Amino acid sequence: MGMVTLTIPTASADASGTTAGHKRKATKKKPAPPAAAVACSADADCTLSNFADGECCPMLCQPRAMTKQSADALAAYGVRCKVRCAAPP
Repeated sequence: MGMVTLTIPTASADASGTTAGHKRKATKKKPAPPAAAVACSADADCTLSNFADGECCPMLCQPRAMTKQSADALAAYGVRCKVRCAAPP
């Protein structure tokens, strides 16, 4: 018996990384997380937050102290992430 060689046509990718007839799905970039400032100059400047650095959801079991401005920025970042969060700890 002789050997049979099969040739399978492949789609070549163009410069943008898409193949003929297929378009790459647009991926949404996650917004950049704010940096949390933990140095408070007075007690009135501080609050507690369950958000960890760079996370979209409140996930800390024990809240940590940070400036009110940072806590508000992390909470707003959580809304912009549009990630479905589990129940808070």
